[in-house]
Amino acid sequence: MRRTTLGLVVITLVGACSGKTLELAPTAPETSLPPMDAGVGASTGPGLSACPVPDAAASAANSGGPGPGDAALDALPEGGASGCGTGKILCQGACVEPTSATCSPTVTVVASNQDMPWGIAIGANGLYWTLNTGAGAVMWSGKNCDSPTQLISNQANLTTVAVDSTNVYWGSGSVLAREALDGGAITYIDQNGAVSIAQDAKNLYWITNATNGVSQAPKAGGTPVVLAENLTPSVNDVAVDATTVYWTGGQQGGTVSAIPIGGGVITVLASSQAYPAGIAVDSTNVYWADFLDGTVHSVPKAGGEVRTLTDQAGGDLFLTLDGSTLYWTSYTTGGVMKMPVSGGTPTMIATGQNQPVMVVVDELSAYWTNAGGGQVLRAPK
Repeated sequence: MRRTTLGLVVITLVGACSGKTLELAPTAPETSLPPMDAGVGASTGPGLSACPVPDAAASAANSGGPGPGDAALDALPEGGASGCGTGKILCQGACVEPTSATCSPTVTVVASNQDMPWGIAIGANGLYWTLNTGAGAVMWSGKNCDSPTQLISNQANLTTVAVDSTNVYWGSGSVLAREALDGGAITYIDQNGAVSIAQDAKNLYWITNATNGVSQAPKAGGTPVVLAENLTPSVNDVAVDATTVYWTGGQQGGTVSAIPIGGGVITVLASSQAYPAGIAVDSTNVYWADFLDGTVHSVPKAGGEVRTLTDQAGGDLFLTLDGSTLYWTSYTTGGVMKMPVSGGTPTMIATGQNQPVMVVVDELSAYWTNAGGGQVLRAPK
């Protein structure tokens, strides 16, 4: 399930977002979507590669290291939830510190010189991301490093973005809006804003700091329905499955909660969490990252025991789910990591990143935004 942006972390961690008046832009340009990506760019920096087309061989040869059950992992020293000893993770077949600068597979710059890129989403024809400062824009690029194209601008403090086969959606503390992929007028969905978006085939679901709540609305248009509001603690990130909307909330004493699509009784699945941040769901469990204590947890969707899958996630913000694997960013240690949903040893996809925020994946690669470095990047997953 796509989850996008954790609004509370934007306010807490990024000074550029605090103390500002959030306003709807009076106008925004009509745009049309760039063509399907075809070119290959060459935006590089120290330790970064030019931009070749991702291929299956690169993904299969992912230098992030072996996974659980591989001989190299089985031979590692025991200790700590990572299996690598206390405070260490697996990278390229060795146990290293989470901040190790020597552990990084091939990382490709998709876009650079961006004004605090934050939310990111994958569409059928490329990548979409938001710029939290500067132009306040929604950007597009092909996965093969085509020159970034500005789709929407003059939107204050943009954080979150989502895309489907018809529209691109974006949000901030003051607006949730959409535009057709082939261009046209902008439609404003909720003037209370949206700092995280989830979606299914019919509806959008989002969290709003203005009401400290969770809402939904049909993609085809219609009045937003408030599922829950005035929540304590505040709401951080949102996910959805076929029947239920899930969210993380709060900092000290945070919770993970659920409510049926369309509204109903709120169920608290986990409580007393340090700072539950990014959230994802599969057919069985709810997963979330805890920013303060550097953990990843799971709990059955029907309720039950909370499991700690790793305690070596390192200041993790957002996570996403791809089949049997979890991926997340560590804002504080500069890592992009992955791990089986059953838990075990985190494997490093990239290190030395400058405040990585949001990560998404396709069949071959992981893509993420570096807020501090002003970059969108890619590596074999």
